[in-house]
Amino acid sequence: MSNDIDLGVKSSELYAKDGPMGMTMGPDNKEVVYPCFHYSGPKELDLPDHGDMNIHFRKKSETSKVLEDGSHWYECCIQVRKICDVEGEEVSAPTHRDTSTEDALDALAKAVTKRMGDDGEEGEDY
Repeated sequence: MSNDIDLGVKSSELYAKDGPMGMTMGPDNKEVVYPCFHYSGPKELDLPDHGDMNIHFRKKSETSKVLEDGSHWYECCIQVRKICDVEGEEVSAPTHRDTSTEDALDALAKAVTKRMGDDGEEGEDY
């Protein structure tokens, strides 16, 4: 299959069908809803914020039906098996570490320590 498939569905279409608990979103809602494939595991995925990706998948289930109004509705469960290729904007690491906050906190700590006596009590400057 070489054509891109836009998976977005208007929320009014999504919930007006056989939605959760018969929930209907009304025809004025034009928000587009996209499916999410959730990953949870020990490997940190080094992915850009957006880009193009080739995946290896397995279709786990598929349902196609004709609703009472004659419209078609399709659902499937896709198991993403492997990310094969990712193209996106390169994000480079900072060239130097910003230590200005750390330096400011160290200076404050030094000033407070200097004002405190050897016994830890506040000096007369306060």
